[in-house]
Amino acid sequence: MEAKTWPDALIGEVLGSYEKEITEKQTSRYLKAIGDNNPWFSQDSPFGGPIINPLMFGDEYVRLYFDCGNYSRNEGMLHSRTEHENFGVLKVGSRVKVSGRIADKFMRRGRRSLVIEVNVADEQGRPVSTTKITLVSIKVYPE
Repeated sequence: MEAKTWPDALIGEVLGSYEKEITEKQTSRYLKAIGDNNPWFSQDSPFGGPIINPLMFGDEYVRLYFDCGNYSRNEGMLHSRTEHENFGVLKVGSRVKVSGRIADKFMRRGRRSLVIEVNVADEQGRPVSTTKITLVSIKVYPE
């Protein structure tokens, strides 16, 4: 099946979902990459053990849009904005369900824009976080 592009995107389109376990190795690599030394994420916290940095799910849109949604990686879209909202705390070792949809699509100053909403829920299905990522085309198109 040929990869989809911006014109194919529909507002409200469900991109898919998947489950994953957040391991200690993943969290420690993430914390090292961003330089976060907060002991709540690696030792003890008021929540009874290390918790997951809530921004760790910020790049899940990549898997949802390109892999689950089958959109082209050669379209020339750049990540230009992030909005993030947290509703709960997850401990290291938690299983989560990640799902996403296309929340908006528009043209601005000749550039194609797309907003992808990523939702993370815990094992009981309770919302943990919502992230909205705006992608903008490198190329300028006639309006």
